[in-house]
Amino acid sequence: MQTITGSKVPDTFIKPVHKMGPFSACLSDDGSILLDNAFLPKSALEPRFIEAGSCQDFGPEYFFALATRAPNSFDSRHYGPIQVITVTGVFDAFVTLD
Repeated sequence: MQTITGSKVPDTFIKPVHKMGPFSACLSDDGSILLDNAFLPKSALEPRFIEAGSCQDFGPEYFFALATRAPNSFDSRHYGPIQVITVTGVFDAFVTLD
């Protein structure tokens, strides 16, 4: 697992990176997200990045942030995959053992 920290103030925004591109994301009619043939834990927030019943491919310049400790977390299940070039401030990616 990788973690993204994206802030000029350390530890202000930390999200685990579930998947680096390329990958495919689909949204089922019940709000479940399928990421490369694996269902993600359902978020308490409604997905906004893709229409129900559709799929979208994302290239190598994207990553999918997934914070599973809080069901109402603002992560990629809500706002969609993040394009690496759009991250401002300090950006660190590192591998963890969990």
